[in-house]
Amino acid sequence: MWKKQKELFEKLNIRLEQINENQEMLIKELKEKEELLTKKIEMLMKIVSEMSPKVIDAQIRMQDVQDQTYHIKANIESSAVHDMQVRIKDIQNQTHNILFQEKTFDKQDKLLLWHTMKNENESIDEVKKKFFLSIPKQKGIMQIKQNLAYMLLNEFNILCRKNKILYWLDFGTLLGVERHKGFIPWDDDIDIGMMREDLERLMKVIESHKKITLWNAYSININTCNLFRIMYRQYDFPCFIDIFVYDYCEEISDDAWELYLNTRKKLIAETKQYKNEADEITPYTSSLDRAARFTVVDDIRVKKIKEFIELANKELGKKIGLSKNRKSGMIWGIDNFTIQTNKNHSIERIFPLKEGEFECGHFYIPNQVHTILHERYGDIYELPEDMISHEHLKMTKEQERLLEEKYNQYLINEGIQ
Repeated sequence: MWKKQKELFEKLNIRLEQINENQEMLIKELKEKEELLTKKIEMLMKIVSEMSPKVIDAQIRMQDVQDQTYHIKANIESSAVHDMQVRIKDIQNQTHNILFQEKTFDKQDKLLLWHTMKNENESIDEVKKKFFLSIPKQKGIMQIKQNLAYMLLNEFNILCRKNKILYWLDFGTLLGVERHKGFIPWDDDIDIGMMREDLERLMKVIESHKKITLWNAYSININTCNLFRIMYRQYDFPCFIDIFVYDYCEEISDDAWELYLNTRKKLIAETKQYKNEADEITPYTSSLDRAARFTVVDDIRVKKIKEFIELANKELGKKIGLSKNRKSGMIWGIDNFTIQTNKNHSIERIFPLKEGEFECGHFYIPNQVHTILHERYGDIYELPEDMISHEHLKMTKEQERLLEEKYNQYLINEGIQ
């Protein structure tokens, strides 16, 4: 589909270039005629100066030439504009028809796929669910990254349950629970959500954990945010759990969400000055992880960015009633990256937490899973556009070889194999 759209846009560019060339030719022609008429006017002026008895006649002829100049210029400009408008309209119609045909063909292909897989007594919805559950698990280096991420999540889950710290699987990981009962086959990371007070408690109890650690840094990549990640403590494996922070709030409305987005825009504008192209994330993911580039590492800028985030949080808190204590509503934390999906809703969307199956374990998931997934992804059983690859960490062959060696050694050290 994207290849056809690319070809379409290339054709459109060629047509627009042709229109520009034609317009340039018309303008050139207009200039040549103007120059010719200007010479005639100059000649008439000379006649006026040399033949005073014929002044009136020359003035009439000069006025006639000027009128001709105006009409010729107006006709040429009108013709050029009209021709361009007609051609642009034609291109727009062709674009609409091609995109409509593309959308129709795509819909027909999907219907054909589902009906081909359908048994006699099955509905299309049942076929879609069966299809996604039947997608084979990953092999090779992708399987290693998923295994490492799962073991990291399992350690995190044990720690949280032991200390009565609440969290829930979020984003692609939650989608994996509902659609695949585990990892989305082409995904390689873990996403979770936490209330701010639970995150603060986690920061304390994880300090003494032998296997996992909480890494925190400020990033000014696409937009300013405070990154929280669970990573292996003693191993530089390129895998992590992203933690996204939520706050309790009193107000639940579109206006409250608009206030949130405006506060985020202001925060990004105010901290943009602290971005440095040389910034890198310090753990192993520095050269691999697109999301964590431009992570601020020096203390001076970290302090400044932290102050701006705290100020933004206080400013928003006064407007919509942010709180660490449980309220009727909750909202996407101001220190997360900007997201357009409205994340200002009642606490019933998340709580009470439920249990969800992910790979061979059970983990906390939100109360209203279907509502959350539909708001974020629409129909989760449509064929996704990122099926080929959604890897967060791109690796060279040498990096893959080293990771496989470290992974096998880790399994031996942990007595897993």
